[in-house]
Amino acid sequence: MPTDGYLVDEVSQMGFAACFGFPVRVPRHFITTGHQSTLGYGFPTALGVKAAHRDSVVVSVTGDGGFQFAIAEMATAVQYRLGVVVVVFDNAAFGNVKADQIRRYGHAVGADLHNPDFAAVATAYGAHGVRAESPEELEAAITAAAGRDVPTVVVVPMPLSTELTPWRYLMRTTA
Repeated sequence: MPTDGYLVDEVSQMGFAACFGFPVRVPRHFITTGHQSTLGYGFPTALGVKAAHRDSVVVSVTGDGGFQFAIAEMATAVQYRLGVVVVVFDNAAFGNVKADQIRRYGHAVGADLHNPDFAAVATAYGAHGVRAESPEELEAAITAAAGRDVPTVVVVPMPLSTELTPWRYLMRTTA
């Protein structure tokens, strides 16, 4: 991603990680709800950022659950040639919810998702859809998508871990 590109996060494990690990080099180029945690805002917000900054690379980092809140906006993105790059981390669940339920209660309820093939859905809308199964493939997919004037959905399969949690970084603890 170019130094002057925009990153839009989403309520997801990767979105939380971006708050701590993404190197912001230009003020106001990391777009986040912060701790308001509005699930589903990432992709439509990225479209607004791209509409305002058409010559800039705009990357939306989202989970599969959040992306599905506004997946129909892919039609808008294609129609108006908003070439955002959407990186969808797919663990077939509302991952944070499922992991928390398993950690706290030993099982999960209502957190599993039956996802479509997001790359195929993107293609059906007239956008690009690809899978990236390694950091190198992800980098190559983002680089290739950066010059397009239609959206690209990059699907990253992500196994769910109940051991890894963003909460230790987000919640104040007393020792």
